[in-house]
Amino acid sequence: MSCKCGIHGCTHGFLWGVIGGVILGLLYAPQDGEKTRESVMRKFEELKVEAEKHLKELDACKDRIPGIRSEVEEQVTRAKQRVKEEIQTAKEALEKHLAEKQQG
Repeated sequence: MSCKCGIHGCTHGFLWGVIGGVILGLLYAPQDGEKTRESVMRKFEELKVEAEKHLKELDACKDRIPGIRSEVEEQVTRAKQRVKEEIQTAKEALEKHLAEKQQG
Protein backbone atom coordinates (compact mmCIF):
# COMPACT_ATOMS: atom_id res chain seq x y z
CA MET A 1 0.00 0.00 0.00
CA SER A 2 1.24 3.47 -0.68
CA CYS A 3 1.02 6.34 1.74
CA LYS A 4 -1.28 9.02 0.41
CA CYS A 5 -1.50 12.54 1.68
CA GLY A 6 -4.88 13.55 2.99
CA ILE A 7 -6.09 10.01 3.49
CA HIS A 8 -7.79 11.00 6.73
CA GLY A 9 -9.95 13.55 4.91
CA CYS A 10 -10.67 11.18 2.04
CA THR A 11 -11.74 8.45 4.42
CA HIS A 12 -14.09 10.72 6.33
CA GLY A 13 -15.55 12.10 3.12
CA PHE A 14 -16.08 8.64 1.73
CA LEU A 15 -17.71 7.34 4.90
CA TRP A 16 -20.09 10.31 5.16
CA GLY A 17 -20.93 9.97 1.48
CA VAL A 18 -21.84 6.31 1.89
CA ILE A 19 -23.91 7.00 5.00
CA GLY A 20 -25.70 9.88 3.28
CA GLY A 21 -26.34 7.74 0.21
CA VAL A 22 -27.85 4.96 2.28
CA ILE A 23 -30.11 7.37 4.16
CA LEU A 24 -31.27 9.13 0.99
CA GLY A 25 -31.84 5.77 -0.67
CA LEU A 26 -34.06 4.67 2.18
CA LEU A 27 -36.01 7.91 2.19
CA TYR A 28 -36.63 8.21 -1.55
CA ALA A 29 -36.98 4.57 -2.58
CA PRO A 30 -39.02 2.83 0.10
CA GLN A 31 -39.14 -0.93 -0.18
CA ASP A 32 -40.54 -3.69 1.96
CA GLY A 33 -38.65 -4.41 5.19
CA GLU A 34 -36.69 -7.44 3.99
CA LYS A 35 -35.41 -5.72 0.84
CA THR A 36 -34.49 -2.65 2.86
CA ARG A 37 -32.56 -4.74 5.39
CA GLU A 38 -30.74 -6.55 2.57
CA SER A 39 -29.88 -3.23 0.97
CA VAL A 40 -28.63 -1.76 4.24
CA MET A 41 -26.51 -4.86 4.95
CA ARG A 42 -25.04 -4.79 1.44
CA LYS A 43 -24.14 -1.12 1.80
CA PHE A 44 -22.72 -1.81 5.25
CA GLU A 45 -20.49 -4.57 3.84
CA GLU A 46 -19.29 -2.26 1.07
CA LEU A 47 -18.50 0.39 3.66
CA LYS A 48 -16.69 -2.16 5.82
CA VAL A 49 -14.51 -3.33 2.91
CA GLU A 50 -13.65 0.25 1.97
CA ALA A 51 -12.87 1.16 5.60
CA GLU A 52 -10.57 -1.87 5.93
CA LYS A 53 -8.76 -0.79 2.77
CA HIS A 54 -8.19 2.69 4.18
CA LEU A 55 -7.02 1.24 7.50
CA LYS A 56 -4.39 -0.81 5.66
CA GLU A 57 -3.21 2.34 3.89
CA LEU A 58 -2.96 4.14 7.23
CA ASP A 59 -1.00 1.23 8.71
CA ALA A 60 1.42 1.40 5.76
CA CYS A 61 1.95 5.10 6.50
CA LYS A 62 2.40 4.44 10.21
CA ASP A 63 5.05 1.80 9.55
CA ARG A 64 7.08 4.22 7.42
CA ILE A 65 7.25 6.99 10.04
CA PRO A 66 10.31 5.68 12.00
CA GLY A 67 12.32 5.27 8.78
CA ILE A 68 11.39 8.72 7.54
CA ARG A 69 12.26 10.25 10.92
CA SER A 70 15.66 8.55 10.85
CA GLU A 71 16.34 9.85 7.33
CA VAL A 72 15.39 13.39 8.30
CA GLU A 73 17.61 13.28 11.40
CA GLU A 74 20.57 12.10 9.28
CA GLN A 75 20.01 14.85 6.72
CA VAL A 76 19.78 17.48 9.46
CA THR A 77 23.03 16.22 10.99
CA ARG A 78 24.80 16.35 7.61
CA ALA A 79 23.42 19.83 6.92
CA LYS A 80 24.63 21.09 10.31
CA GLN A 81 28.09 19.70 9.61
CA ARG A 82 28.21 21.36 6.19
CA VAL A 83 27.16 24.69 7.73
CA LYS A 84 29.90 24.39 10.37
CA GLU A 85 32.45 23.64 7.66
CA GLU A 86 31.32 26.61 5.56
CA ILE A 87 31.46 28.90 8.59
CA GLN A 88 35.00 27.72 9.34
CA THR A 89 36.04 28.24 5.71
CA ALA A 90 34.56 31.73 5.68
CA LYS A 91 36.21 32.55 9.01
CA GLU A 92 39.62 31.41 7.73
CA ALA A 93 39.19 33.41 4.52
CA LEU A 94 38.23 36.53 6.49
CA GLU A 95 41.19 36.13 8.85
CA LYS A 96 43.54 35.69 5.87
CA HIS A 97 42.08 38.77 4.16
CA LEU A 98 42.43 40.87 7.32
CA ALA A 99 46.04 39.69 7.83
CA GLU A 100 46.91 40.59 4.24
CA LYS A 101 45.28 43.98 4.63
CA GLN A 102 47.23 44.73 7.80
CA GLN A 103 50.52 43.80 6.08
CA GLY A 104 49.90 45.68 2.94
